[in-house]
Amino acid sequence: MTCIVGFIDKNNELWMGADSLGSSDSMHTKRKDTKLFRNGRFLIGYTSSFRMGQLLRFKWIPPEHFLDMPDYTYMCTDVIDSIRDCLKENGYLELENNVETIGTFLIGYNNKLYQINGNLQVAENVDNFNACGSGTYFAMGALNILNDLDLTGEEICLRALSTAEKFNPYVGKPFVVKKYSEE
Repeated sequence: MTCIVGFIDKNNELWMGADSLGSSDSMHTKRKDTKLFRNGRFLIGYTSSFRMGQLLRFKWIPPEHFLDMPDYTYMCTDVIDSIRDCLKENGYLELENNVETIGTFLIGYNNKLYQINGNLQVAENVDNFNACGSGTYFAMGALNILNDLDLTGEEICLRALSTAEKFNPYVGKPFVVKKYSEE
């Protein structure tokens, strides 16, 4: 299920895009509730579970960011701790062999792109793009090539999602693309 893409353009502006397909092995549906949304100063695109996305969108309260803390430190500590607590309190966090796991999602903050993996680690790529979901490999290949073209961030996200849709049966339109803003 899903393809989420993130791209930081030449103006250092973050763009993210998501498909709208909900799928299982035997069927798929097009969902009204988007996999890409804003929560405070965060832009979040998720895969894995619509329930996880609903909790991140409607229940998670982003923690205050103190100015003396670097963004990456903030993401790895205060943000992850608060996301973990929110998911755990609402019955989403899984525990197996004493290891907590969640789903996977991309999160934009201060025009930086992070990937939150199932084991609660925060990844920030050297490349100015990333993707997650079942269409990851196709989207990453497309983003790598599109990165060198003179296109807008929105166009790059849409083309990467279209590439993932063409080759992966669990990715589908309509696509949603948003630009990061500090709302």
